[in-house]
Amino acid sequence: MNKLVIVCFLATLAVFGSAQNPGSTPPPTCTNGGGGDLCHTCEIMVNDIYYDFNYDLSKATDDQLRAEMQMLCKKCFTGFEQTACISLLGANEPRIMQALRNKEDALTVCKQAGVC
Repeated sequence: MNKLVIVCFLATLAVFGSAQNPGSTPPPTCTNGGGGDLCHTCEIMVNDIYYDFNYDLSKATDDQLRAEMQMLCKKCFTGFEQTACISLLGANEPRIMQALRNKEDALTVCKQAGVC
């Protein structure tokens, strides 16, 4: 019995220990459904963008960033909230793109989007 407990404990350590590498652990992602804090969801979306482009947007085109943002709106929201997210991106796109390209933190980008 004690051997089983030790084996389980070591297996748990191995799994959680490997997840602590900040270079390989993705940021939290939103799930479809919305209804939560829009500012926080926006920050998660921005961090997803940075992660998906390996924290280097220098080679990403505006079309790629636009597609990524729209995909995240569809992933993070449904119905009216999804439509509002995509509209908000369109209305604030120049400010959002500039903030992303300037490597601003997620809160600053979301302030530029008019969400926070």
